[in-house]
Amino acid sequence: MHACPKCGVSRYKRKDQDTDDGNDEGNKGRALAKSVWYIMMSLLIQGPRQLGNDIDIYLTPLIEDLQKLWRDGIRVWDAYDKEQFELRFMVFCTINYCPAYGNLSGYSTKGAKAYPICEDDMQVLRLKNCKKNVFMGHRRFLPINHSYRKKKKEFNGNIKLGVARRPLDGKGVFMRVKNLKVVFGKCAKAPPKNIWKKKSIFWELPYWEYLEVRHCLDVMHIEKNICDSLIGTLLNISGKTKDGIKTQKDMVEMKIRPMLAPQDKEKQKAYISPAMCTMSKIEKISFCKCLHSIKVPSGYSSNIKKLVSMKDMKLIGSIVEGYSTEEVVEFCTNYMTGVDPFGIPKSRNKGRLQGVGTIGLKAVVADKDEMLKAHFIVLQHMTDVTPYIDDHMDPRWLLEHSKSYYGVIEEIWKLIYNAHLSIPLFRCQWVEDWGVKVDNDGFTLVDFNKVGYVDDPFILAKQVTQVFYVTDPSDARWSVVLSGKRRIVRVENVTEEEEYDQFEEIPPFCADVQAEIATIIKEQDGANYIRSDHNEGLWEDVQTR
Repeated sequence: MHACPKCGVSRYKRKDQDTDDGNDEGNKGRALAKSVWYIMMSLLIQGPRQLGNDIDIYLTPLIEDLQKLWRDGIRVWDAYDKEQFELRFMVFCTINYCPAYGNLSGYSTKGAKAYPICEDDMQVLRLKNCKKNVFMGHRRFLPINHSYRKKKKEFNGNIKLGVARRPLDGKGVFMRVKNLKVVFGKCAKAPPKNIWKKKSIFWELPYWEYLEVRHCLDVMHIEKNICDSLIGTLLNISGKTKDGIKTQKDMVEMKIRPMLAPQDKEKQKAYISPAMCTMSKIEKISFCKCLHSIKVPSGYSSNIKKLVSMKDMKLIGSIVEGYSTEEVVEFCTNYMTGVDPFGIPKSRNKGRLQGVGTIGLKAVVADKDEMLKAHFIVLQHMTDVTPYIDDHMDPRWLLEHSKSYYGVIEEIWKLIYNAHLSIPLFRCQWVEDWGVKVDNDGFTLVDFNKVGYVDDPFILAKQVTQVFYVTDPSDARWSVVLSGKRRIVRVENVTEEEEYDQFEEIPPFCADVQAEIATIIKEQDGANYIRSDHNEGLWEDVQTR
């Protein structure tokens, strides 16, 4: 199919002077009008309430199309090989947040048995004051001889000896739901109470029971919830912290952390002592200043500075939520012609994969000495010169240069030798060796006052890894090195946006910290859980209990 069966518009890109006359013979060699790397299938159903189980009614036409695409396939034109091929389509998994997970899978994600991985093997504890279910059996998933299993004080006061059961595979789940009969609609009777509410319509797909993972939780929602909870607890924000008065009362009933019990010092208020995980006022100021001063590379995240309130010493809004909003707006505008995303910063490049700057672009006549240095870097990496370098290379030079160097880009050069050969280089200000260190937590820190290698400022673009720097809150002279994007576009065969969006795994985030955490817990055996260096706790109304 080379044109729309209704309007006749060609599926190929056309020049401005072309007309849609129905003749596509001369256009078949051109690229497709729209290249789709992934497909987002969304369904928007307006109404005052969610559909719940009844969503299967709306999914029926989609499932019928998916069955046909899997069974019969569809003929598609391959613009690269210039031939047609048969394309078959399948749903690999669904990605949704927890309530929608329950609606699509047919499993009840509420109450005491909220997760199908454990099903009826959940170990749930109902908190009297928080009025929430908490699940205490996480240590069952650890190896049987893991040291955490025998620790009492650090967890809930008990050791953990049991093991978690194996998760159900597709066939096991299908055996549980195949005989469920559910009538959809408003007039339908409420189904009997069961952890499985229905047989999902996705089971009508012939391959569904053979998939190892059928439904996935949306990482963005999980990140948002965890991030908000951590920030609220660290900054000890009333109403946002997860270590409030209700939590402390429940820990008293569980007979753990008795030193953190709320103190009724007044009739209407209770004092909550600062736990070890909370910050003092000075630490809050330092933390917020650090976030307020962060400048990240373009496309790395949303503008964190706008989300930090230096007056109230807290975050306003959500970092993850703001970034999610930008992603949704940009995705929608891809399918709307003649519109620009409102509130989203424009790219500094002409097309994300071209990497041609639009700000500060100018032609210059370089200094002769600088030009010779840049040209020398290019010569050093030419294949014709490599044999001579290998013959005369000093092993001590190799040992000295087989390490990482840190710096900042001052200028981006493009040496144009002819119409077919141009070499991109970075002119950098490098940090001297003794201006780089690794602290006890595994973070790499640099001191930009220690400038070095002034006679060797150039480096090929393909040899660099993008990082960015954050001022160390404990010592403003030092800056912490954090990962940027993994590769420079159009260098080392990186041509796809998906490759550009990956992050470089550099310490400390690529390190296995399990052994370090075990060491920390071992050192803190018998430690106090309350801060003794300040008394900046929270006062909460007794009525909130």
